[in-house]
Amino acid sequence: MKILCVDDDRGSLLLVQRTLEKAFPEDQVYSAASGEEAIELVQSQAIDLLITDLVMPGLSGIDVLVEAKRERPATEVIMVTAHSTVESAVLAMQKGARDYLAKPIHGELLVEKVGNLRELLHSRRELEDYRYAMAVLEQDATQSARGIEQRLAEREGQLRALLAIAEKPALAGEQKLARMQALLERALGRELAGQGSPGPAALSALEK
Repeated sequence: MKILCVDDDRGSLLLVQRTLEKAFPEDQVYSAASGEEAIELVQSQAIDLLITDLVMPGLSGIDVLVEAKRERPATEVIMVTAHSTVESAVLAMQKGARDYLAKPIHGELLVEKVGNLRELLHSRRELEDYRYAMAVLEQDATQSARGIEQRLAEREGQLRALLAIAEKPALAGEQKLARMQALLERALGRELAGQGSPGPAALSALEK
């Protein structure tokens, strides 16, 4: 998973980055000291989780959140700020933040919240993989059903042609057998060659 930490306070940024790298060594943890730098990373990397300070010089955490969601709507966001107010929390949630942290950040709480979101993202990916597998199976089943229907229709045509030959009173027994044998051999030869059974025109010619 790719995690991006954003904070203009380099001390706080380093603390968050090191805490996450220690707790989740299998993840890639990026850091940015400004909103502008964060947006460059958001645009160049498929960020799964964004942890951003709300109030920063220049572009704010809300600006980074909006751009992250525009680039990749599935990105989850934790908003962090030392200026915790109900209004700022509501605004962050309205823009798509999943959770909210107040400074000073407690490492255990940070790890807990990130761990919960990692599980959410993992479950979401499993669900997407399941849906994709089901779609592929459904497509394969549809194609197989169509193939069976086509082969049944071809067999029906062959049987009709054989019956038509058998019922012709003008043909002697040996002639009927010869035509029926030719029909079967031609059908078998086409199937072995991967060309399917003879079409209606070919069957009609053999019936005459």
